[in-house]
Amino acid sequence: MLNNVESITKKYYLLSHPFMNKLISFPFNFYDEELVEVYISFIKSLALSINEETISFFFNSRFNDFPLFGIALKFYNHNDVMIRNAVRVITMTLFKMNDPSINELITDLPFCSYFVHLVSHFRDKVIAIDSAYIGA
Repeated sequence: MLNNVESITKKYYLLSHPFMNKLISFPFNFYDEELVEVYISFIKSLALSINEETISFFFNSRFNDFPLFGIALKFYNHNDVMIRNAVRVITMTLFKMNDPSINELITDLPFCSYFVHLVSHFRDKVIAIDSAYIGA
């Protein structure tokens, strides 16, 4: 829906509505793989539509909460490669905003643990590539 809205004012209204954060934070039944794919696609499209002006709609500075980022991190280690890649796109999109309050939040607990897991994943991939190269 957001991709089809051409008016900036209408898009800002949709993004700024509190319902959007409630929808992101809703405790869906993520045991359904099809729902996970649709949900991740939804939050990825939200993340890709964010800019420096609209990022504040998704960040609650009073409670130091960033549901879009927090929910995406729950799927960083999903067994589906497409979902893991979508989570990486979401995180990289949010990182490139370079908003000081967002940067402070994502480099603090509990979000900073994502970086440890990401580096561990890269380490495992490098070890696997190294083992494949040595074995060849």
